[in-house]
Amino acid sequence: MTPGRLRATPAFDALSVLAALAPLTWRARLGTAVLSAAYRPPALAAKQAAVIDVISGGRLILGVGAGSDRAEHAAYGIPFGTRRERTAGLERLVATVRALGEHPRGATVPGLLEHAPSMPPPPQRPHPPLWVAAHGPRLLDLAGREADG
Repeated sequence: MTPGRLRATPAFDALSVLAALAPLTWRARLGTAVLSAAYRPPALAAKQAAVIDVISGGRLILGVGAGSDRAEHAAYGIPFGTRRERTAGLERLVATVRALGEHPRGATVPGLLEHAPSMPPPPQRPHPPLWVAAHGPRLLDLAGREADG
């Protein structure tokens, strides 16, 4: 779902669509604007992004956000945490993407990953560009410190 869309309007999962488009295109950059950190465990989202980057030959841009669509969370049974919880989820996702990209043979993020591999590594080193949707002070700080856009 997309904010403002009718439930009957067709919508596709962003990462699935990018995986399908990647081998059919050869020049266009591919990306998400924005992937909610709440919808996938951080390691799964990071691995999916790395695989799409491999399939596309290094053309992925990973736009991520904390998730703000209460109705979409409810429709799919995803808990809509507090703003602080959603922000923490985005911070975990960013840390995981960065760690797996920087240490593809075995990344560790305390409380998240323990010697987790992500092979093959993404062609864009150390990871696909991370764009962070940010609206409040904590997310703006995260974007300024950790994001590429």
